[in-house]
Amino acid sequence: MGVNALVMSRSNVAVKVLVATFAELGMDYRVSASVAETLEILTSEHHSALILDFDMPDADCVARMARSLPDKRRPVLFGMIGAATSVSSAFEAGANFVLYKALEPQQVLHSFRAARGFMHRDRRSEPRQKSETLAYLQFPTGIVP
Repeated sequence: MGVNALVMSRSNVAVKVLVATFAELGMDYRVSASVAETLEILTSEHHSALILDFDMPDADCVARMARSLPDKRRPVLFGMIGAATSVSSAFEAGANFVLYKALEPQQVLHSFRAARGFMHRDRRSEPRQKSETLAYLQFPTGIVP
């Protein structure tokens, strides 16, 4: 499984720009329109990136919860902010990168390319190498392979 993203936004325009960027980068994605659904998805699945619309109520709570995940499952957090949201509030909530609304495809593409090295894949679902070894058991009567 490659790098994937979870988007929490109700803005169709922003989601369209993000989906186009994900297609260009070859990323899988999932879109959520509510805080409860986003929290449920975050606790049950691994996502490399989390894009939160900070104009939605309680987005900062979702960001703080995402920051509290274990290191291997912690997503890179992108905060989408509008004119009413301050940059400092997004960073205080735990955002690693900020995307300014109205989203421009080039800005989003540059931000995701910059963050790509920080994104972790979910390695649990990748194929595993089969390994075999020979073991010997030592009993008082002898050694058994």
